Amino acid sequence: MIKTGAQLVQEIKPQISEVSVTDLADNLAKDIVLIDVREPAEFAQLRIAGAVNFPRGVLEMQLHTHSQFKDAEAPLDEMNQHSIYLICRSGARSALAAYALQQMGFEDVKSVAGGMVAWQEQDFHTES
Repeated sequence: MIKTGAQLVQEIKPQISEVSVTDLADNLAKDIVLIDVREPAEFAQLRIAGAVNFPRGVLEMQLHTHSQFKDAEAPLDEMNQHSIYLICRSGARSALAAYALQQMGFEDVKSVAGGMVAWQEQDFHTES
């Protein structure tokens, strides 16, 4: 049976950790990794301060180049020592990304439910 993208997202959501935009806002000042998995044009228009952009399509292959960890001897292992928050526009791509990172072995991965839409609805700070 063929699944739609939305069906796939609903299927994997019970297997990932989803958090609210309030949870993300409460943890921004902590030592977290915030990755925005939207496309570069989306990220350029509006983003959360401190977020790094790795589009969903290249996330797994470019994650080791994250500016905070790229000079580490084992960048992915070093990144795994932090909570990783993933955000997109609505929460679907970040859910898929969270599932993929879990499959890679990352232990503390969170998808932000509602994504940037929910972030803006709460009037949390953004930059462009």
